[in-house]
Amino acid sequence: MALSKIWTAEKGFNEIRGQLKEVDDVVFAQRFERMNLAQYAVASQFYPLMQSAYMTQKIVMDDQTGIFGAGTWTVATRRLELLVSSAPFVTTDIGKIVVFYIGTDFFLGIIETVVSATTVVLRGSPFPASDDAVDSAIMVASSTTNDYIELSTLDPPMMRTGEQLNLELSSTATKTTEGVSIEDLRTFQPQGPKNLTRIVFCLIGERVELGKGGDLPSYQTLTLHYPRVPIALAADGDYWDIPDGPPMSLALLFLKKLIAPKVDMPAYQAEAATAVQSVLTMYGVKATLQEIKKKVEAFT
Repeated sequence: MALSKIWTAEKGFNEIRGQLKEVDDVVFAQRFERMNLAQYAVASQFYPLMQSAYMTQKIVMDDQTGIFGAGTWTVATRRLELLVSSAPFVTTDIGKIVVFYIGTDFFLGIIETVVSATTVVLRGSPFPASDDAVDSAIMVASSTTNDYIELSTLDPPMMRTGEQLNLELSSTATKTTEGVSIEDLRTFQPQGPKNLTRIVFCLIGERVELGKGGDLPSYQTLTLHYPRVPIALAADGDYWDIPDGPPMSLALLFLKKLIAPKVDMPAYQAEAATAVQSVLTMYGVKATLQEIKKKVEAFT
């Protein structure tokens, strides 16, 4: 859910358009792109202060009974479509094994892409040589033993600004999960007396690397709590994904600069400095003039 309870895309754009002499057709056509740039700029510049507002949770590994059903196989795209199925495919199914039958022949594949709730792309070989009806297909019940979580498939994506991330991981296998350093993860001893029912994790590049204690046969269902990127504006009725108050005021000010880059720069910088200071004050932060100036430069 978007953070603003007041400002829709249409209201925000009209607010700035009313302050300008005119807005040409090109700018109007690109209004959502520019509004998204404005809200992302504010969220990223004040990320350490605002990340708690963007915290979301996502099941990133699930330990459940597999999907089964019947459908069709398409050779050219390696797509398996289930016309009748017990449950929808979801993005966390990527990497799971699917067994499907055509007549008495069976084939084995790994889910490469989830196209929709009923269709996946498989990798592996050999596959059927021609398009055909699939009599039955079974996604093997998952046993979540992969020692990493792939972040590139997160929806919504994780906010990455180079700042310290606030990540939390919970598991149905144990109540003891802990974020550790790369060194501690690499030297983790599963059979250590204090580690037997413990799960540790560390963000490394585009993955969250994992380690589990020797008494845990799998990670079971894992839920990642992470700060997401702002939800993109795509329609006039969408609400801005920026907190109301000073952050929203700064986003609108920057939107004005993006729409009319030839604004009176000294006046704009003075207004931006006031807006930046208001955001910092809202979060209880006292900043030096140099720190405020550095923030203002990010919006000029």
